[in-house]
Amino acid sequence: MPYPRFLTFVTLCALASVTQAQEGTGSGAAGGSTGSTSSSGASSAFGSPSNTAPSRPSPAASYGASTAPAANPAAFAPPPGTSSSATGFGTGIGTGTAVQSGQTPGTEIPGGSLGGGAARTEESPTSFSISTGYGRAPEVFVSGEGRLARPRFQTRVSGSIGFDDNIFQTPTNAKATPDTVIRQQISEATPDQVVLVPVPDDRPRRIGVITPPRQQQFRSVFIPGQEAQFQEIVIPGSPKPKRQVSAISRESFSFQAQVATRRTVFTFDLNANADYYWNRPKDKAEYNGSLAVRYLHRFSPRLQFTASVDASYLSQPDLTQINTPTGLGAGNYLVVTAKSDLSYRWTPRFTSVVSLSYNQLTFDEPVRQTGDYRGLILGGELRYLWSPRLTAVMEGRYGQISYLNNPALDSSTLYALIGFDLSLSRRASATVRVGESLREFDAGGGSSSSPYLEATLNYQLAKASVLSWNNRFGFEEPGSATSEIVSFRSGVSVTHFFGPRLRGSLGVNAIFRRTTDDTAQTESNETTLDSTLSVLYTLTRSWTFNLNYSYTTLFVDPGESDYFRNRLFAGFDYSF
Repeated sequence: MPYPRFLTFVTLCALASVTQAQEGTGSGAAGGSTGSTSSSGASSAFGSPSNTAPSRPSPAASYGASTAPAANPAAFAPPPGTSSSATGFGTGIGTGTAVQSGQTPGTEIPGGSLGGGAARTEESPTSFSISTGYGRAPEVFVSGEGRLARPRFQTRVSGSIGFDDNIFQTPTNAKATPDTVIRQQISEATPDQVVLVPVPDDRPRRIGVITPPRQQQFRSVFIPGQEAQFQEIVIPGSPKPKRQVSAISRESFSFQAQVATRRTVFTFDLNANADYYWNRPKDKAEYNGSLAVRYLHRFSPRLQFTASVDASYLSQPDLTQINTPTGLGAGNYLVVTAKSDLSYRWTPRFTSVVSLSYNQLTFDEPVRQTGDYRGLILGGELRYLWSPRLTAVMEGRYGQISYLNNPALDSSTLYALIGFDLSLSRRASATVRVGESLREFDAGGGSSSSPYLEATLNYQLAKASVLSWNNRFGFEEPGSATSEIVSFRSGVSVTHFFGPRLRGSLGVNAIFRRTTDDTAQTESNETTLDSTLSVLYTLTRSWTFNLNYSYTTLFVDPGESDYFRNRLFAGFDYSF
């Protein structure tokens, strides 16, 4: 199999990159950097500083509002005669423009001739791109703008009141369950019988001294048979389930931290909230929390490391995460996703990336713990800058899934992918990965293959408004070794600032899943749509009003599990 050789080659590339990073980047780095620009370590491969005036926090950030991590459009086009590359590589391709928002490492646009770029001011903003997982658009941060314009530490507490019109995801066309009658036999049936009964002999036994011989006489008696006896046991049915409506009280706490230099970006988000369902019969309280960490460091203009960690402890379905439950009844569960990337730019056109991803799903309920699993994916990319706007990518991945309480589902998956990263314009960028995935179960030895697709699109609507579109098609974790789940997931999110105080966001997620079981000869299709609309209005530097509405619906074929659900929350945030 050629894939292990490919992994060996990528690993050697990573080791060589670390060695060369210690030795420096040679005359190319020195030729195009002067003063503070050289110490920044920013390059066109990993994010581009612009030649705009020193940036300052936006009005929205000054009030403590959450600002979308979008790059300044002015940062995309340096003035004529300047270089967008701190390394100063001269390739003669165009005049050089900065990296687009949402580009992944390696889609750089080299600029200028060797040493011909004008020096940039130390205050010029720098953009940073961090990959958060396979099939997701990278997060982009710009120094002095959006997230990086907030205070270093920020704490927020909030209280809100909500309404849920279907807290148990009751099917729309639910039917009542009738009484069940069970007949239990208490005696067996007996057939008709004819029994010989002795006839009494009343004659004298002796006549004088003579005892005459006697013979026993019998008569036939008919005994009629009986039918079997039964008793009926009635198991009461249940009436048609009704949609359960409840008011919800929610208290939340969040803490954010962000640190950025010319070489390093670090963000930290911690959230916790408690929900109380006033009309729920039992288990009225739910507790949820999440943790998100982003880290980027440029060791040199050629070598960059990024890492991201997302962990969520949830009781409600989260349709934005792969392989998590889509229905209630699973109890609380923990889902973890982590990814790290090491990128090295060998030449102005050629870049290699080594990545490692970790995934985990753990349930609290003992009856669901057969679905607990942990997975690792090792990946390698070879990237080639085909043109100033197009980067060709060849990628391979190898993943292992281990089920802690169900070894029959342990499997390994091999991915062979090709694709590209495309800068459509100064505001838009896209990534595409397409290929084949081959899954093999460790215990049974059975294998199956499926086409695989990842596609993302980022579009900057305005200075602080961003549209992101993610798509994924491929395997998901099955419920048994004989079944197979193939799904297509598509999610669109839009964040727009209507003014310095008012911000709105819209998110729509669609999931199409097909489950087949060759042993049972069954097939089912499931379509889930989830949309969320939120509005945030900044009252003062500390107080913010928020309004959130979500709508979820499910269609199942075959079956009668279709349902819809509306949730609405309104409350106030206090930041300090």
